[in-house]
Amino acid sequence: MAENHVAEPFARRRRELVRRAWRFYRGLFGVGAVILAATVGPLLLGWWQAVWPAAIGTAIFAFMLIHFVGVMPMQYRAYAWPYFEGAPLEPPPSARFGRALFRSSAVLDDWAREAGLQPITDFESPDVVSAAGSAPQWYAAQSMLRTVDHLTARAREGSPLHGDLEELQRLLRAAQAAGKRCYLLVMTLGDGTNATVEAIRRGQQP
Repeated sequence: MAENHVAEPFARRRRELVRRAWRFYRGLFGVGAVILAATVGPLLLGWWQAVWPAAIGTAIFAFMLIHFVGVMPMQYRAYAWPYFEGAPLEPPPSARFGRALFRSSAVLDDWAREAGLQPITDFESPDVVSAAGSAPQWYAAQSMLRTVDHLTARAREGSPLHGDLEELQRLLRAAQAAGKRCYLLVMTLGDGTNATVEAIRRGQQP
């Protein structure tokens, strides 16, 4: 079975993130259009001869365009990231963690169901940042670990998917020993974050 299929719960979450990014850029370019009209328009219409307002307006719009070209494609590159209550577990997952987990989530769900276990996508939580006012949806580390143990044993050793599962298995064992709850969060490479956001996602007061 090909390990390159995204489960619908994860795919739906990525679509939400992409739509949110498009809404942001539509608003951004709306502002950019107003800036261009206010700075370049009068020069083209001959209302004034000074070129510096047009240069500034064009530079601002160019920066917006560069930001769009650089960031928007990354909104389509998603991954599944584990969050745990309280302080982060050490060592944290590697920088490339979660991409294979996301891409192969449909296969992983099938494997889990065949074994009578909870699908990996059952442990997803909505992002508390986009769902303002809501708390993370926590799960017992032991519950996720039962599924991940089986999936790790079944995945092809040495594959990126097996590497993701082994890393998640290590983190879940540490979380179980520490009595921490957990959840998976679908994110994209274009997402921004900061210390306050990360604290909220870990169930801590910012």
